[in-house]
Amino acid sequence: MKAPTLGQSIRQARLARKLTLRHLADLSMVSPTFISLVENDKQPTISALTLDTLAQVLGVEGEQRRRWFFLAKKLPPEVTNTIFRNFEQFDVIATMGNLLAQPRRHKTP
Repeated sequence: MKAPTLGQSIRQARLARKLTLRHLADLSMVSPTFISLVENDKQPTISALTLDTLAQVLGVEGEQRRRWFFLAKKLPPEVTNTIFRNFEQFDVIATMGNLLAQPRRHKTP
C-alpha cells in the first residue's frame, strides 16, 4: 500500500478532527479553495508558513508533521530559524555546498 500524499494526509487529519473545509479555512485563515486544491494534490506548492499553520490547527506534531514538510519539500520554521540564528555556520555550509556543486576539473597529462 502506498503512503498517503501530502494532500491525502491533510485531508485525513481534517476529517479525523471532524472539520469541514470551511471550518479549517476559517481557523487557519487559508481559503477553502486552496485547501481543496492541496487535499486533491492539484496545488503544486504550499508555503512553509501555510503548512505550519495547517499543522498547528489540525494538531499535527512529531513524525507526521516532519513528514508533511518532507513531502512539501519545505523546511519547518524551527529549522529555518536555527539557520538564521547561526548565520556564520550557515555561510560556511553554503560555501561548502557551492564548492561541492562546482564541476570537477580533471588535469590532463
